[in-house]
Amino acid sequence: MVTGIKIEDSPYYLWRGLSVDTSRNFISPPVIKNILTGLAAAKMNTLHWHLTDSHSFPYVSSRVPEMSQYGAYLPNKIYSADDIADIVQYAKKLGIRVVPELDAPAHVGYGWQWGPSAGKGNLVVCLGKEPWTEYCLEPPCGQMNVVNDDLYLTLKKLYTDLKESFPSDWFHMGGDEVNFNCWKSEETITDFMKTKGWKINDEGFMKLWDYYQTKAYGQLKEAREEESPKAILWSSRMTEGDDLSLLSKDDYVIQFWGTTVGDSEEAKKHKKQLKEMLEKGYRVIMSNHNELYLDCGFGAWVGAGPNNWCSPFKSWHQVYMSDIRQWIEDEKVDITETKAKQQVLGGETAIWTEQTSDSDIIYKVFPRTWAYAERLWTNPSKGESGDLGSWEEAEERLTHFASLMKEEVRGAVLSNTMKPEYCLQNDGKCVLESNGSYIKLLHLELILVVSVFHLFSLYYS
Repeated sequence: MVTGIKIEDSPYYLWRGLSVDTSRNFISPPVIKNILTGLAAAKMNTLHWHLTDSHSFPYVSSRVPEMSQYGAYLPNKIYSADDIADIVQYAKKLGIRVVPELDAPAHVGYGWQWGPSAGKGNLVVCLGKEPWTEYCLEPPCGQMNVVNDDLYLTLKKLYTDLKESFPSDWFHMGGDEVNFNCWKSEETITDFMKTKGWKINDEGFMKLWDYYQTKAYGQLKEAREEESPKAILWSSRMTEGDDLSLLSKDDYVIQFWGTTVGDSEEAKKHKKQLKEMLEKGYRVIMSNHNELYLDCGFGAWVGAGPNNWCSPFKSWHQVYMSDIRQWIEDEKVDITETKAKQQVLGGETAIWTEQTSDSDIIYKVFPRTWAYAERLWTNPSKGESGDLGSWEEAEERLTHFASLMKEEVRGAVLSNTMKPEYCLQNDGKCVLESNGSYIKLLHLELILVVSVFHLFSLYYS
């Protein structure tokens, strides 16, 4: 046994995480804890918990119990105070912060429909409205009634509960995919806009959206008793062009979910958006869907067709090579390397659960999130095939790591299988091209790096 070794190590990016959606399909607490075990083993430090959406509201709020009473799929498909406390404590033991997301003002629906019976008026509009393709991006539709003052009182109560449930100093406010057609279809909303002198067009709806975001952030301030709480928003129409100025770069971090590649008009818009955010000094978290969305490539779930919207499948190779530093250089973003490292906090893979549940979430998340974990920790420069920084150089290491995690007796993580067992027993034999230096490098690194990762997982199990 080797003794007397000193290892000095530190991460390139400080934000290294996974975003998990538990609204479209419920993910049970034991499975969430198994995910946390997998994250900790590869030094990931953030679970971004997308708690609610238009589909369901499983979070049990002590101040607004109606939310889960009206919004949970079933009485047993909820996250109680005890459930969350147990998950948060387990995460803390593993060195992971749990960041809650209450998506809004779009992506709200079931759970919010109790307003009229409680004398609060409509808190949500367009709930389940058809044809859904006109009022939202996926069924069921739903969007906040942002002109109802009782909405903001309810938000403050929820923000207060979430602060008590999740001790993280970060909070995700959602903020993407607002549908102006929904608001336009509601007379109470357009009447309010007219009293403000706002036109019933895109410009007017942007003012309405800003009206909501300003008031919601004010409620977050009061709930958290902070002058400038750390808020995160998804990239959206509000984070592009002149509208970006509506958001203070001191108050908000933008989680970018657009694409970083392609020549379509949509791709050009996304790339321009990211470039402008960086050049204007905004902090970002990367979750670009062309490389980091783990739900892509599993077929359509609305309508016929072999592909869902973000197909094809994102392989671990693509995830590993998701290098924002290289993108900044390739796209000639006008920002220094020092500033880029300060502004790009890190990244998250993301698993949306339209077609995912307890039965398959682990093997969809892993080993691809482990591949991204190494990218976020070391971020080696992109090398030639087989060199440090290439997926070829990392392949054998990741394969062995995934195998070890399946055997971990105190918390096995049953990831997707990468290769035949023959390849595990014969390093370097399952590659298209190899050379002596490549194989020697692998053998040297496997002994040390895999052992370090394994010891890390044992330490936190």
